[in-house]
Formats: sequence, structure tokens, C-alpha cells
Amino acid sequence: MSEKETQKEILDWLADHGFWRWRCPLGGLKLSGGRGKAPSPMAGHPDIAGILPGSGGRYFAIEVKTKGGRFRPKQIEWAARASTEKVFYLVAYSIADVIREFGPYVDKLTKSEICDAVNSVRDCDF
Repeated sequence: MSEKETQKEILDWLADHGFWRWRCPLGGLKLSGGRGKAPSPMAGHPDIAGILPGSGGRYFAIEVKTKGGRFRPKQIEWAARASTEKVFYLVAYSIADVIREFGPYVDKLTKSEICDAVNSVRDCDF
């Protein structure tokens, strides 16, 4: 699966579970009518960001990578800075990573979602 496909899958899952989230395109977004591009976030900012439900406004950031994907220096700087703040930062290689880490913020996960997250680590048999 491509990084773009994984991003979409993660964004859809977050939306389905009530997360306030958005995609952060580093290259900016094309404006309609050929009016150029909207500014992009700071260099190194992760692909997806949002607010954790029930957290009092805690910011989360998800850097999506494919297996073997490499970090750029600005991404490493951003992750280091996030670790000194109260940012919930995650590197996700698949939707299973997101379900595993964000599951506690969801009222009810389906059996299938739990099994998908567990299967990426070991067999699921319930």
C-alpha cells in the first residue's frame, strides 16, 4: 500500500471514530481556479494532525511511512521537538498502528478492528 493510500485509510478511520483531524500536505494545497497554493505547515510537520477526544485539547500528529520509508532531517527535528511538548506523536506504518495507539480514545472498537490491530503483532483468536 502506498503512503498516500495509508494516509487516506487513517484519516477515514479517525473520522469514523469522531476524531477532529486533518491532513497536513507539506507541499501546500492547490487552490481552486488555478489561484496557486495555500501555504503548507512548517517543514517536517507530520502528515496528519488533530485533537485527541476527551483530552482537553491535546494535539496529536501522525507521520505516515511505508515499510523502509526514510525520515528527512526536518522530520527528525519535528519529532524531537514534539517529544519535549505534550504532543501525542506517532509514526504509523499501517492502520493497525493507529488503532493500537488511538483505541483508548475511542468509546467502542469493533471486534474486527481490534483483531486487525492485534494481527499485526500476533494471531487473533477470539
